[in-house]
Amino acid sequence: MRISCTQCDAQHEFPVQRLGEQIAQVRCAQCGHVFGIRRPAPVVDEPASFQLDLASTETYEAHVGQITESATGDDLDVGDLPGLDLQEGPREPVEQTPAPEPRRRSLAVPILFLLLAGTAAFVAYSAVMNPRAFTLFQPEALTGLFSSSASDKLAMDGAQKGAYLQREDGNKLFVITGWVQNNAGAPQGPVKVVGSAYQGAKKVADASAVCGVVLSEEELSALAPTEITQKLGAGAATVKPGEKIAFMIVIPDPPKGITQHSVEVAP
Repeated sequence: MRISCTQCDAQHEFPVQRLGEQIAQVRCAQCGHVFGIRRPAPVVDEPASFQLDLASTETYEAHVGQITESATGDDLDVGDLPGLDLQEGPREPVEQTPAPEPRRRSLAVPILFLLLAGTAAFVAYSAVMNPRAFTLFQPEALTGLFSSSASDKLAMDGAQKGAYLQREDGNKLFVITGWVQNNAGAPQGPVKVVGSAYQGAKKVADASAVCGVVLSEEELSALAPTEITQKLGAGAATVKPGEKIAFMIVIPDPPKGITQHSVEVAP
């Protein structure tokens, strides 16, 4: 009999005498699909007269064992049938591969490109119409932006001490001492400091000195004020990163009543 694959519609010839009463599973040699077939119902035609064909009976008896095995569901030997494999058991499910979904194009890249183009156009237009707005990009502005002043690199370490000192000649000095810390990443020096003296909120005197020069009390008492000022301003010492350096500021002939003082690193 002629059978047709339920998957690919391939046509095959299969001997009907090899089928039993139950459904048999066969595999299509073209696509590999497994499907079931059963023996077709016999067409009964009313014979005109009954005749017994002994040759047919002998053939049936010779192959009755094979037909019985087919009826019980065992595998049939179909090696001589091209294009078909007969298998036992239930039909195997055929996995269906879903069709790939159409790829959606992302809008992130075009949007980002438009934003960058718009920003560039705005900057160019603003630079032409208002050049002063872009002074930050000039070399002088960039130098000031990334450079720091001496006061940022150097700072006072702790509190400064200020006091009157009586000299041998009867005159007085106002002496300010302290330390300067190097917060920069490179050695600094020479470091100049400026000290100011106040009566209340009013500044009444000031003086300067270079860090690294400190005179003894005997020197302050014996040397002339001009010599003291010259020695304190002639320092050339440098301070390493993370270290501190001492200073001494002397105000000759200070006014009476100094109540407070301050010290700053000179730029």
